[in-house]
Amino acid sequence: MTDLEILMINYEYPPIGGGTARACEKVINNINDEDVKIHLITSSPSNYYRETHENLVIDRIDVHKEEDHVWKFTEVFWFIFKASYHARKLTSKKDFDIVHAWTGFPCGTVARFLGHPYIVSLRGGDVPEFDERFTLYYPFLKPLIKNIWSNAKNVIPNSTGLKEL
Repeated sequence: MTDLEILMINYEYPPIGGGTARACEKVINNINDEDVKIHLITSSPSNYYRETHENLVIDRIDVHKEEDHVWKFTEVFWFIFKASYHARKLTSKKDFDIVHAWTGFPCGTVARFLGHPYIVSLRGGDVPEFDERFTLYYPFLKPLIKNIWSNAKNVIPNSTGLKEL
């Protein structure tokens, strides 16, 4: 059988983040197929470094994080910028079968402009009108988010309520 090569993009992965980080970790830990290879691009609070496991490579990109569980917009934009650069370098050397963006924004932004097939997992705050904390940002992000969704191979919400929204 041919290996399946997946490039995952998630701005948070333990120890950084909350629910999205834990969901991503759980999915990765439950893939017990030796023919599936995952390369994850995620955040690091201070320095770039690479972790290599049996079928998993994690590239942690420095986004100047101040708190592990709180995101500032400057950190999000550092992630988009640095993850996009890193993802382009990776995809120029390796032909991934699919790119999995763990949120529509910011991860879907990175996936959208790679020129490879991608899927988007919706987690909540990345869906306009879901979270009151982001009310000021949704009007600016909505056109970008809709573009990301419409160009994805598939958009996967994590609940029926999120799908309806």
